[in-house]
Amino acid sequence: MEGAYFYFFFWALWIAATFLMKKTVERTKLAAFSLFMISSASMTVKISPIHMAASFFVLFFSSCYSHFAP
Repeated sequence: MEGAYFYFFFWALWIAATFLMKKTVERTKLAAFSLFMISSASMTVKISPIHMAASFFVLFFSSCYSHFAP
């Protein structure tokens, strides 16, 4: 069920960014980010006994970048 919430949230975010926002650079970045999250959710990374979705790393590194970027 958690996957359904994930996909619903990011598809809704993509639709809002694509069709409801004004054409700006932020809109393009938000739409690209949401599509990248959706496409990377099906890929998994295995680190010893742990399986993680690649979207975890996308979200982690993008949040670190936005926190430390000027």
